[in-house]
Amino acid sequence: MNKDSRLRKLIYILTGIISLVLAYIGIIVPGFPGIPFVVLAAYFFANSSPRLYSWLTRQPLMKRLLKKSKKIDPRIFKGLLISQAWFSVGVAEFTIAHHPAAKIIWLAAGVILTILILVLMKNHRHYHNEHTNGSDPAGEDDKRQSEQSD
Repeated sequence: MNKDSRLRKLIYILTGIISLVLAYIGIIVPGFPGIPFVVLAAYFFANSSPRLYSWLTRQPLMKRLLKKSKKIDPRIFKGLLISQAWFSVGVAEFTIAHHPAAKIIWLAAGVILTILILVLMKNHRHYHNEHTNGSDPAGEDDKRQSEQSD
């Protein structure tokens, strides 16, 4: 592994961890987008650390969110992620961001999130299936459990 690929892997892991933290904040804080950050964390982990990706897909909440994201056409999904992010930015701008610096931070977060979604997420189904050998860690266990309980 050369120096550039190790640096890229480290950047992807750190960005995945930051995305995951922001996803959990988004789940707790109203008006802050959570789902786009879950998908971004999955993307970064899938492309840097199979162990972290596997861990993420075993978390019950993340598993449900990723399972739902796989059912949507990638172009529509990207549009939904971006619109959710900008809706949240708009809500924050008018409700909680009263200071000019806070407004700039929210706008910057919206721009960065949009760029990450458009540039890095080529096809969210592709990375998900590629890194799970075609299996579905984000849902098959739930499906089997619900069938067994019926």
